[in-house]
Amino acid sequence: MKTLILGILLNLVITNVFAELIAYYPFNGNALDESGQKHDGKLINIALTEDRFAIPRKAYQFNGDSYINVENAFAEEDFNGVTIALWLYPNQNDTVLLAHTQDMGLLFDKDNSLWFYSVIAKEAITKNEWQHLVASIDQFGNVDLYKNGLHIKGGSSEFMPPSGEQVIFGGSLVGKLDDIRVYNNSLSEAEVAKIYNKEKPTTEELTKKHEGTYEEGYQAGRRICINNPESCGLKYPAEEDDYEDDENEEDPELSDSNSPLLSSSKNVILSIPLAAIGDTRSIGTELIRDSDPITGEIVFRLRTNQETANPLVWNIKINPTIVKAGDAQLISWQSRQQVQYHFYLYDINNNPINTYEFLSESCQQAGSNGIDGCLGRQNSTERLSDSWIIPSQLRAGNYKIKVMIWQVEKAWRYSPVFKVQ
Repeated sequence: MKTLILGILLNLVITNVFAELIAYYPFNGNALDESGQKHDGKLINIALTEDRFAIPRKAYQFNGDSYINVENAFAEEDFNGVTIALWLYPNQNDTVLLAHTQDMGLLFDKDNSLWFYSVIAKEAITKNEWQHLVASIDQFGNVDLYKNGLHIKGGSSEFMPPSGEQVIFGGSLVGKLDDIRVYNNSLSEAEVAKIYNKEKPTTEELTKKHEGTYEEGYQAGRRICINNPESCGLKYPAEEDDYEDDENEEDPELSDSNSPLLSSSKNVILSIPLAAIGDTRSIGTELIRDSDPITGEIVFRLRTNQETANPLVWNIKINPTIVKAGDAQLISWQSRQQVQYHFYLYDINNNPINTYEFLSESCQQAGSNGIDGCLGRQNSTERLSDSWIIPSQLRAGNYKIKVMIWQVEKAWRYSPVFKVQ
C-alpha cells in the first residue's frame, strides 16, 4: 500500500515540476526559437514594432492577414500537458487564433472572452493595452487561465497533446504579440506569477530604458506621442467641442479678413443642405472650422452624417514646416477607419522624390526601391501620426508628404509644402 501511495505521489511531482520550455520567441528582431529546440517561426505579412517597453523592433505587429507559422513544431515532443504564455496588445475585437494546432487552440473572441480547449474566461481581454496571458492544461484535463499573473478561470477538458504539421501564432489578429512561451506541461500559479513579474514593465524599468542623453529622452517621448497622440493632448479627428474658446486667440494671417468665418476665434459649423464627397452625394453635410491640434492653424473640414463608400483622408499636417538635416518632423492626419498607411516624399509638382539613399526598413520590407518616394509603411488601425528624421542626403528645397490610407480601397492627400534648409 505504501509503495502504491509513494508511486502516485512521485507521478504527481514529476507531472507538475518538470515543465520544459520547448519554444520561446522573444522577437529580438526575428522569430527564432531561443529555447534551443529550433522551432523557428516563418513570418507571413508581418512587421516589427515597439514592445511594451517602447523599444523598437522588439515585438510584431499583425494586420489581420498576418501570422507566424512554425512547421513540424511539436511532432517529436512528449507532452504531459501544455502551457502557452504570451504578451498581447489587441487593437480590435475579433475571433483571433493566438496559438493554434490541429488539436489545440488558444483564442479570444469578439466578446473579449479567452478560450483554451473547452474552458472560457469571459471579458478577459482588454483592447489597446498590453496584457500577459497564460493558458495551462495538465494530462488529467485540468485547465487554468491567467491574466497579468492572476488566476481568472479554472475548468476541465479532454487533454489532447498538440500535434499536426504546424502551429500558427496570431491568426486574424490586429495588434501585437511578444514573448511567446510554450511548455510541455502545466505550470503552477506560482510559476505563472514568476514569469509575469519577470517580464512585466515596471516604472523603474521604463525609466531605466529611457535614461541617457537628452536626444534619447526626446526620441522616447516623441515615440509615445506618435503611438498615442491623446496621451500628449492631441485628438484625431478633432470635434467642435474638443477645444475651449479663447477670447484672446488671434489668427495673424487672417486677422484682417472681412469674413466672420475666417476671422472668428471660435469654432464655426455651417450646415450645407446637399454636398458631394467624391462620387457620393450626402445629405446633411457640415463644414466645420476649428484649430489644428498641433500647429494651431485654422482647419476646414467636411463632416457628413452619411458614410461614403471610400475611406477619406480629411487633411494632413506636418510640424515643423521649416527643417534641416537631423530634425524630427511629425506627420499627422485625420481619416476614417484604416487598415494600413503609407507615406511618401514628393516635390511641389507632385512628383515622387527618389528615397533610395535613405530608404527605411519598412519600405525595404514592402519591396520598394525608393523610386516611388517611399518614406514609411505601417499596418495600423489606430495610429494617425508618424514621423521621420530629415536625412543629410536630402537637398535643400521645398517638398510635400503624400499620405495614403488603405481600407478596402486606397485614398490619399498631399500635405502642405515644407522647406528643407
